Amino acid sequence: RSTSIAQNTSGAGLTLNQWNHIAITWESSGSNYTVKFYKNGTLNGNASTLPRIYPINTNYVYIGNSQVYNLPATGFIDELRFWAPPLTAEQVKNYMFVSCRGISSPDLLAAWNFDGNLNNFASATAGINGTFNLGSSNNCRFSGYFNDATPGAPGPVFISHTTVINRMGDPNPFPQGFNISNPFITIPDNNSAGVSNSIIISNTPGIVNSTEVFLSVSHTWVSDLVVTLKAPNNQTRTILNRNGGSADNILSFFNDNFTIQPSSTEYIPPWGFVKPISAFNQFGGSTMQGTWTIKCVDAAGGDIGVLKGWGIRFNNVVNVEPVTGEIPNRFNLYQNYPNPFNPVTNIKFDIPKDENVNITLFDVLGREVLTLTNEFRKAGKYNVMFDGSNLSSGTYFYRIEAGDFVDTKKMVLIK
Repeated sequence: RSTSIAQNTSGAGLTLNQWNHIAITWESSGSNYTVKFYKNGTLNGNASTLPRIYPINTNYVYIGNSQVYNLPATGFIDELRFWAPPLTAEQVKNYMFVSCRGISSPDLLAAWNFDGNLNNFASATAGINGTFNLGSSNNCRFSGYFNDATPGAPGPVFISHTTVINRMGDPNPFPQGFNISNPFITIPDNNSAGVSNSIIISNTPGIVNSTEVFLSVSHTWVSDLVVTLKAPNNQTRTILNRNGGSADNILSFFNDNFTIQPSSTEYIPPWGFVKPISAFNQFGGSTMQGTWTIKCVDAAGGDIGVLKGWGIRFNNVVNVEPVTGEIPNRFNLYQNYPNPFNPVTNIKFDIPKDENVNITLFDVLGREVLTLTNEFRKAGKYNVMFDGSNLSSGTYFYRIEAGDFVDTKKMVLIK
């Protein structure tokens, strides 16, 4: 019904025979809701406007292939998530490839990843684990499958798909610190020109000490692919060189510090954590700022792939976590502890209201070394765990900017 259902009539349809990421946000705007649709991380079509007050009904909300409209398609859902408040466009893009198992944000109200059960992962609220069984009483029965009238699961087994990846662990859970692009472009078959996609780094000065790359590619014959990364100084490193045999897809992190290097006979893709074929090292002393370009070449005929997304982060990575649920009554930046430190220290800060928080590290000459965090945060008390492994011993200064609040403290790294 037009009074209660947002329709996207101006955007592109789903791409058949390929995984699509769909996000819908509802935001209050005066007496209306503004509803936006995102396909694969990009705003899709025009926003819809709905009245904030409309007739409440108990109609079903169908998720997936609705039997009501008898859509001529079948398919799977890999993850289903509910957020509040709605994600920004940048957050939609950044969380697109992240498993709900790896998301600790309090804004994720509920999530199901369908990888063997219908248990909700994001909330302790009772009664919202899903079911496909018509005979069960449940607040969260998932509908929209062709066999929805049949009790039980939508197939003989649940299928886990390589659409999202879990990169947890301190101090660097994904996507924190990553610059991410999601081009979703076709890699031409058996074509040496391949496809390229660039990320421009503009807010991270300094020299590369270490690099981690995230890569998501749909392809039915991975060993056709040659993947390279070019730094701003034109130094190029080979990430993959026709590795992986006849297996499908890439969904991996690449880092010099991982222990396994892909080959055609072991550790079958989509992999998880692997070494690049040629070590990144410092990319020949490249700066972090500038244009970074990934290139994917299909070097054999018979299969067409899609460069779905990739990301890159450098050097020191920090972890920012809420300390308690308490809301402070004023802004505060605390002295890091321990201080002096080697190589890990903690920086606590308080924000009494929702703000974008930017914490930046400087050397004694006032040169910006690293951005520790530059993200929107809800009111609360936070701890930043900072690893200075890739910095030289010396005195540094860290500065917070949150709304009108600005403060600076000194820290000392001793190795």
